[in-house]
Amino acid sequence: MAERRLLPKNCWSLNKVIHDTVAPTVTVHLVAGSAALAIPHHLLEDTTRRHVVTLTMDGDFTSTQERPLSLPPSLVRLSLRGFRGELGPVPSGLRELHICAYRNAEGNPYPIYHPHPLLADITNSDAVQRFLQEMSEITVAVLPTVRLLCLVGMNTEDFILLRTCMQALCKVPHPKLKDLRLYAWTLHWEDLLQLLSPPAAVQKVTIENCHFTSDSESAEGRFTIPSLPEGLVSLEVARCHCGSEVMVISRLPESLRHVNVAVIRTDVEFAQPLPPLLESFSLKLVDVHANISAGMLPASLRVLELVGRHLQLEEVPPSLRVLKLRAYKHPLPQLPDTLETLVLDECKHHVAEVPDSVRSLSLCWCHPHPAPPLPARWPTHLERLIYWGESDEFFGTPHDMPHIDSLPPTLRRLELNGCAVMAELPQALQELRLGCEFRDTVNLKDFTGSVTVSRRRVRF
Repeated sequence: MAERRLLPKNCWSLNKVIHDTVAPTVTVHLVAGSAALAIPHHLLEDTTRRHVVTLTMDGDFTSTQERPLSLPPSLVRLSLRGFRGELGPVPSGLRELHICAYRNAEGNPYPIYHPHPLLADITNSDAVQRFLQEMSEITVAVLPTVRLLCLVGMNTEDFILLRTCMQALCKVPHPKLKDLRLYAWTLHWEDLLQLLSPPAAVQKVTIENCHFTSDSESAEGRFTIPSLPEGLVSLEVARCHCGSEVMVISRLPESLRHVNVAVIRTDVEFAQPLPPLLESFSLKLVDVHANISAGMLPASLRVLELVGRHLQLEEVPPSLRVLKLRAYKHPLPQLPDTLETLVLDECKHHVAEVPDSVRSLSLCWCHPHPAPPLPARWPTHLERLIYWGESDEFFGTPHDMPHIDSLPPTLRRLELNGCAVMAELPQALQELRLGCEFRDTVNLKDFTGSVTVSRRRVRF
């Protein structure tokens, strides 16, 4: 055995120089007032025993810290939740900054949110301005190095106006910033455009649950989102409102590849067709309308998701791979032979023939609406089938369950709820998921895959 050793036994000990430079990477979570005064400083300043790559700090440290809280040179992600305190110099390797205007109470079965110390009284305008000023100082200090910036406000009746912070950020170079995320603020579009304009290189923008406002006047009942600068690759606008009946989206940059829009209070109007090289488009509407038609969809589109009241699509792009329709009331268009994923959720009409290219098929409904019929012929390459029905609390559970008489031999994943299975499970099946309303018996004698039973009413 000794002849096979790569090194003599007396050389097996770890070199002291290597030992002193090797330290584990760790995640640190500090909560103000939960530890002795010296512990946070010791954890952050002792770089010989550990490399802190992710640091989360919750609460008010101003009354306990002896000196600025050091940011470890190994730090990559910094998260400040309801944080108030003084920070040391920013490490050059910092890539992500997440600031939240509140923190979560630990150890509670239900989420309890504690606002930032300065936001205990949201009507105190002086305190709100101090909060914005302190947040701006932290953000400005890290902006030249970070790739991702996430700012989360308070879900109050009147969102905090983010303008003070946005205008401060616009004055600082941010060549490395690629991903900008804003949640629960009152947002001026002029400030956002200035932050995104060249020489900025932001590629991804996510705006959720925000109130839009503008310095320019719009036509009565209409709010216009101005044209965004080129270079943007991904845009997500979800659950935002503008106080107008119609939200008009101006020309979108041709550099966009992914667009996701979800609206609950305002009709949406796209002023121009979607960008010619767009790859994925999702538009979710709740009790509102949009003007998207087949002529506005580019031929490059690979993924299309439409939820709510939409115009009838006479056709879909010829290279479409994923089509998801929910609450779609019109007859379905001709499906291309490039389609790989088809989701029909509570749609009024059904598809008679599914292309052989489809590998994943989802058919969902809610009682008392009838269950959609299964295809007369299974696609030759089908690997995943979701046949999912849910009962309504008012109408109760239906007496006659739809049943499945046959299953394709190529199936690898099967998800069922509110139906019955008369067929044997395919030998290729690897995963079986059953919903809480699945009442039928399944023969699992020869089944060697995994079985999951969902207790919650979750479709996907």
